[in-house]
Amino acid sequence: SDLADLLLVRLDQLDEDARRAVRAVAVAGRQASHQLLAVASGLEPETLERGLRAAMEARVLVPAGTGGYSFRHALFAEAVYEDLLPGERRRLHAAYAQALASHAVAGTAADLARHASAAMDLVTALRASLDAGDEAMAVGGPDEAARQYEHALELAEDPALVATYEEGHGPLDVVGVAERASAAALAAGRPMRAIGLAEEHLQTLPPGAAASDRGRLLLALASAAMSVDTHVDFFPLTKEAVDLLATEAPTPLEARALALHARAAHAYERFQEAARFAGEALDMGRRLGLKDVVADATTTLANLQLMTGAPDAVEALRRAVEESAAAGELTAQLRGMMSLAGTYAEMGRLADAKQLYADTWQLARAAGRPWAPNGIDARAELAAVAYVTGDWQLASDTVSMRREAPPELARALLTAVALDVSVARGDPGTVERAKRVRRSWGLDGFVIIASAGAMIELLARTEGVAAAAECHDEAVDRLSDLWGEPWFFGRLRLGALLLGELATAAARATQVERHGLYARGQDLDAAATKVVTSLSTPDALDASGRQIGPEGRAWAARSRAEFGRLRWLCGVEPSPAAELVELWRASVASFGDFGHVYEEARSRVRLGEVLLASGRPAEGAGELAAAELTATRLGAGVLLSDIRAQRTRHGGGTGQARGSVAVPDRRQAGPSGGAPAGPPEVRRLASGVTLTRREAEVLALVAEGRTNGEIARQLFISTKTVSVHVSNILAKLQASGRTEAAALARRYGLLPEADRPAP
Repeated sequence: SDLADLLLVRLDQLDEDARRAVRAVAVAGRQASHQLLAVASGLEPETLERGLRAAMEARVLVPAGTGGYSFRHALFAEAVYEDLLPGERRRLHAAYAQALASHAVAGTAADLARHASAAMDLVTALRASLDAGDEAMAVGGPDEAARQYEHALELAEDPALVATYEEGHGPLDVVGVAERASAAALAAGRPMRAIGLAEEHLQTLPPGAAASDRGRLLLALASAAMSVDTHVDFFPLTKEAVDLLATEAPTPLEARALALHARAAHAYERFQEAARFAGEALDMGRRLGLKDVVADATTTLANLQLMTGAPDAVEALRRAVEESAAAGELTAQLRGMMSLAGTYAEMGRLADAKQLYADTWQLARAAGRPWAPNGIDARAELAAVAYVTGDWQLASDTVSMRREAPPELARALLTAVALDVSVARGDPGTVERAKRVRRSWGLDGFVIIASAGAMIELLARTEGVAAAAECHDEAVDRLSDLWGEPWFFGRLRLGALLLGELATAAARATQVERHGLYARGQDLDAAATKVVTSLSTPDALDASGRQIGPEGRAWAARSRAEFGRLRWLCGVEPSPAAELVELWRASVASFGDFGHVYEEARSRVRLGEVLLASGRPAEGAGELAAAELTATRLGAGVLLSDIRAQRTRHGGGTGQARGSVAVPDRRQAGPSGGAPAGPPEVRRLASGVTLTRREAEVLALVAEGRTNGEIARQLFISTKTVSVHVSNILAKLQASGRTEAAALARRYGLLPEADRPAP
C-alpha cells in the first residue's frame, strides 16, 4: 500500500484530463488501442488526446503496438486500477465489453470475457470464455485455453445463469466444456489437473445423465491418466466407455472409445485385446472418415508389431508416423515419433534416437505444446541420450530452463535428467538440486527413474553407502508400486550402481561391516538375475516378451562385474584374478557396443584397478589412460579423481621412483610427521627408508584392518608372501606391530587419500 501511495503521487501531478485518460487505460488492460479508448472511455476526442499526450510527456504512459498505449511500469497500472471507485471500474469494463461484443472495435474473445466478467455481464462472459478457450487451443496456447474453459465451468455452476444463457445461445454442453478443459490442461503439461477436472465432473454427473456424457468423461479421465504414473486404473475406464458408447450404427465417439481402449489394453500388456480393438477402431474410423482415429489405431497396431517381434515392425511404425503427419493429426504423429525413437534407443541406434527425439521436441514446440506429455518426454529423452553418447553440452542445453516457466512436472523432470551430468562433473549446488528432485518423486515414475541412479552415487559420496542404499530401496519400492511390476528394466541399472558403491565402501570397511555389505550385494545380484530373466522370455502376444537389448546387456555385465569386485574386496569366495579381469572386460565391451561413453570409461577404470592389483601394471595403466582421455573430454571431475586415486594407490604418479614409495625414518619425524625430533646426533645417524610398491599396497590394507588371508585374496598372492611383506614393513618402519605400523602410515601420509581411514 505504501508503494501504491507513492506511485499515485505521479498521477496527482497530472491535470484532470490526463488523470481520466490514465484511468481509462488502466481498466483497458495491459495495453489499450486508441480506437478502443475513443469508443468506450466516455471522453471527448479532444479531451482524450490532450490527456494521453500529457500522460506520455510525463512518462506515465508509453506507445505500445500500432496505435496503442500502455503503462511504463505494470506496478503503476495496478496502483491506478486499485485506486478507482468500484462503480467507475465497472462502468468502464461494461463500456469496453459492449464495444468488443458489438464489434465496434477489434479485440479477442479473451478480452471480451475479462471485461464482461468485471462488468458482471456473466452471460456474455460465459460465451466469450468458451470462444477464448477455442481460440487459444487453435493457436497453440493450451494453458490460456485451460484457464478460459475452467472460468466457463465456474460460471456454469449457477443454474439460473445457465438457463439465461441457453435462452439466447441454445443448450450448454457442460460435459463438453469439461472435456475441453481436461484436454487443454493435459496439453499444457498439467496432467494431474486434467485428471482432477474429469474426476470432478464424473462425480457430480446427475443420476439421469446420458450414457454418452458419462462415456465422454470416462475417456477424458483415461486419456489424462495414461500420460502420467498415477494410481488411476484407466483400463476399466476405457472398457466401461466402450460398453456405454456401443450403438447399432457406428458413431465418431464410439470409434474414439475403441481406439483409446486399444491403447489402454496395450499399456496393460493385453496384446490380443489391444490388437482386436485397434482393428475395430481402424475399420470404423475409415468408414466414418475420422483421420484422428485412423492415425491413432494405426500407431497402436504398429506398436503391437514391435512387441511381437514382427520383422517389418519398425518400418510399419515409421509409415504410421508419416500417415499421421500427412493427415495433420499431431497427437498421433507425436506419439508415433516417440515410440519409434524409443525403439531406436532400445536397439542401440542412439544417433537415430537422438535425432528423432529432437525432431519430436521441436514439432511439439512449434505446435505450442512444449509441456504436453510427448513434448516434454521427447525433450527429457533427448537429454538422456545425449548424456549416454557423451554429448554433455547438448544434454545440458536441452534441460536448461532459462527464460522458461515450465509447469511443476516438467520442471521436476528436466531437473532430474540434468543430475546425471551434474553429479559426474561434481558441479556445485548438485546436492540441493537432488533434494528438490527427490521431493518431487511423487509426481511421476519418469522423475524417479531419471534421477535415482545419479542420487545413489551422490549420496554414497556425500552421506555414505547406507543413504545410497535407502535411496535405491525407495526408488524400487515406488516404481514397483506405480508400475505393478517389481522386475522392471531400470532396476538392473540402479542395482548395478549400488553394487559399485557397496564395493567401494568395502575397500574401507571393517570385517563386520564387510559381512553386511556382502549380504546386501547378494540380494542385488539375485534381483539382477531376476530382471534379466524376466526380460529374456520369448516374444508372445499375451506376454510382455521384450528381449534384452544392448543397454540391458551392458548393465547386466556391469552388475556381474561389480558383484565380482565386491566379493573380491570382501574376501568372500573371490574370483580368480583372470576371471575378474574378464568380467570387467565384458563390461567395457558391452558399454562400448551400446555407445555409453561415460560408463565405458568407468568400467575401464575398474578394469585397470584389477589389472594393477593382479600384477599387470602396463595393461592397467593403459586402461586408466584411455578412461582419462574420455573423462577429460567430458569434464567428468569425479572420474578423474578416481583415476588419480588408482594411480596413487598402485604407485603411479607419486613423484617417487617407479614401484617404490619413500618413507621418512621415524627417528627423523616429529610426533605429527613434521619437524624432526631428538638430538642432532640421532638425526645425523638416520637414513631414509623406502617401501616397494607391493609393500605400500600391503600397508594400506593393513591400515584397513585386513588379515593376511584377506590381503592375499585381494592382491592375488599367497598368504605366506603377505606375511613376508608385513614383516619387512614392520622392520622398515621400526614398528612393534600392525597397529603401530598403521598409525605410522597415517602419521607419515603414506596412505592414498581414497584409502586413508578417518581419524
